[in-house]
Amino acid sequence: MTSGPTCVATILDLTRRVIDAGASEHERTIPEIAELACQAGSVMPQQAPRAQTSTSSLAWLEVAIRTATTPADRALASALLAADDLIWIATYADYDGGELMAPLKTGYLVTLLAGPAEFRNYHVPYVADDYLIGFTLQAPGTYYPPHAHVARELYHIIGGRGEWQLHDGAWNEQRSGGWIFHPSNALHAMRTEDEPMLTLVAWIDGLDQPGVRIEER
Repeated sequence: MTSGPTCVATILDLTRRVIDAGASEHERTIPEIAELACQAGSVMPQQAPRAQTSTSSLAWLEVAIRTATTPADRALASALLAADDLIWIATYADYDGGELMAPLKTGYLVTLLAGPAEFRNYHVPYVADDYLIGFTLQAPGTYYPPHAHVARELYHIIGGRGEWQLHDGAWNEQRSGGWIFHPSNALHAMRTEDEPMLTLVAWIDGLDQPGVRIEER
């Protein structure tokens, strides 16, 4: 396994390639990807790695790698699986929610690659004050209830399959290679069925505003 600094540097490089490809492919339909590409192209100072979580809890990453459809996505997913210097957190493990939130507490993991130092108790390998880039791993059969936030948000499906809903509208299936944009304060939800879903997620502004607002129903 590669050393810590080399590993996150590789992940950063692969992430930038995926973002650049998305910016080129969706130049007219999702111009926010190009905005993210400009942000991610800046040089960022690196923080020292910490004691890390075991990847034994990330078995679904292996499944996601097999469903990634492009060489760039497969390379990025493989690098995430091999990383021993990223901290994956069950974001809602301590969330005081109802029964609807129970699967999300163990079935939704997040790790950050770049963003403000110590952003909401995450360890961020690369410091970026105005945006964040991370990854989510959503287990099969996991529902993320409708939620919203001030930050404009981009998702890229690296591997797997899920369904997305915007403003209580119809559910739309998204597979590996897809991009989704959420405007500021847009209510959205995600769910998985028989496959896990590995995504690249980015907030391109609004990091100094209140966090995610969840509507359980």
